[in-house]
This record gives sequence, structure tokens and C-alpha cells, in this order.
Amino acid sequence: AGAPATLKDADGNPTTAWLLEQESRHWDTGHNFWLPISAAKEADPADFMFYAVLGLSIFFFVGITFFVVYFTIKYRHRPGHKAQPSPAHNDAMEITWTVIPTIICVFLFLGGWKGYLEFTSEKSNPMVIDVTAQKWHWNFTYPDGTQDGNLHVPVGQPIRMRMTSVDVLHSFYVPAFRVKQDVVPRRYTYVQFTPTRPGVYRLYCAEYCGDDHSQMKVKVFVHEAGGYERFLSEKASLSQSMSPEETGLYVYNKKGCVACHSVDGSPKVGPSWKGIWNEQVKLADGTTITVDDQYIKDSVLEPQKQARPGYPPSMPSFAGQLSEREIAGVIAYIKSLK
Repeated sequence: AGAPATLKDADGNPTTAWLLEQESRHWDTGHNFWLPISAAKEADPADFMFYAVLGLSIFFFVGITFFVVYFTIKYRHRPGHKAQPSPAHNDAMEITWTVIPTIICVFLFLGGWKGYLEFTSEKSNPMVIDVTAQKWHWNFTYPDGTQDGNLHVPVGQPIRMRMTSVDVLHSFYVPAFRVKQDVVPRRYTYVQFTPTRPGVYRLYCAEYCGDDHSQMKVKVFVHEAGGYERFLSEKASLSQSMSPEETGLYVYNKKGCVACHSVDGSPKVGPSWKGIWNEQVKLADGTTITVDDQYIKDSVLEPQKQARPGYPPSMPSFAGQLSEREIAGVIAYIKSLK
């Protein structure tokens, strides 16, 4: 590895000037009260259907309310007035209130079906990005193998997200794109979109997934021409420049370790990393083991075999998610936490 990176982000992770500038950008919120910005091809049809349903609802609500009030006043009971007989049958009215709602329902069905096909049919030459959801963070793996905790996509490029979860049910939701899809353990689900507006947008988990569910939100960067390629280049350069300890710190903050393990000695869901190197620790099966390179690697890849008493066995395996270099970085980082 080269010289350690000197720039740090808000979490103390190594970064570059360009990446730091990107991370500091605020979300494009658009309207604070009404719908968010429309930033994907799929958003406009969804908005059209929303406004169609809203418009029809307002029209019929106002119309029905008007006639209810009008007839209530006109045909109210009054002394000296004989009540009019109620009509038993009216063909014109029955045909009208059957045909018009049928036409409206067919219109709404066809509009929704068209949007569903657009949403689910695979687009030509999409960029496939692998998504791994885990309490309580997202990890995105790009076609060249680059990984990041935020989503970066080029404007105008059809995107296909191939998603899975390593623990519980999550939900991928980007309001500006009008797309939402459940992310399910042990199976793949997919979501597609074509970003049309450069900017920074919100990505949430929209399915309750535990204590820090509300914090499972990241940024979506839609880059102008050349910006996505610049992101990949900066990430590659950063990866080569980080020392092992910096790599471990990056993994700690970006791969979800921070949610369950502290580095200051305080207890969390899992044991703290501070001062554990070379310590003798007792496992749940009653055996005692030294915290060394092998123990840490085994804890990352097969955590249930290294479970500690007093902590829930909830840590998922990171096999296939962390490279050997990243695991070595975690080991180096834990060593440094005296």
C-alpha cells in the first residue's frame, strides 16, 4: 500500500478531496410539502396516476357532497308539505352509475398495468449493481467490483439493482425515483430505474428492521457525464493509498460494524473492539481462546462459532462480502485499539 490518506470524512474515514466534496453535498429535497423531485423516467407515470386518482377523488367528493347537501335542504321535512314518493327504478341512472365507474376502473387498471410492466420488464443494456442490505446499512457493488455505502449512478443509464439481505427483511426506497422494493434474505429481488436528473437524493429502508431502522438511510448520487467514472477512479486510488488500519476503520464505519461494536470500551449489541487484542476471552461453549488474527477472521466469516456469552448470536457471516485485504484491515484496526 502507498502512503496513508491524509483527508478524513466526518466519521474519520480516509477519503479524497473529490469524494469529500461529493459526500458534503446535501439532498435535493424539492418541494417540502408536496411530492419530491421527479428524478427518474419511472417517476412521471407514477405521478400521473397519483394526480389522476387524486383528481377523480376530489371531483366525486365535491360533487356527491354538493348533491347530498342540496337534496337534504330541498327535501327536508317541513310542516304542511307532503313528502314526495321515492322512485322505484330509473334505467338511465342505473346505467350511468354502472358505466362511468367501469370506465374509470378500466382507465386506472390500464394505467397501473402499464406502469407495472415498465417497472418490471428488463431494460436493454442495463448497468447491474449488486445490493446487500444488512442491519443497518447498505452496500453497493458496482460492475468493476468497487464497493461503497452510497449509491452512485450515471444520468440517463438504465440501472438494474440485484438485491438481497443477509439478516432480516428490508425495503429499498428512493422517493425521487418513485421506486420501492422489498429486499429479502436468501433470495434476489430486483428494482429498475433510469435516472434523468443529476443530483443527490435520499435512499431509505422502508421496512422496519430493528433498533436503528430509522438510521438506515444513505445518499444516491446521480452523476453528470464523466462523474460516475470519476467516482470509480477516486475509489480505486483511495483503496490503494489506505494503510491497513485505515482500511479497517473504513470497513468498521461503512460495512455496519459500528452498529453493534464500539471502539471505546462501551457495551453495545456485540462486544467492544477496544483493548481486546491478545486478550483471553470465554466463548459461549465454555472454551477460552486468544483474540488473535485467526480468531478475528473466524469471527467475521463464521461468527456463530465464536459467540461470546452475554451477547445475542445475531451477527451474520460476512463471507463473500469482505475481501482478504479488508479482513486484514479489520485485524490491523483492532490491534491499534489499545
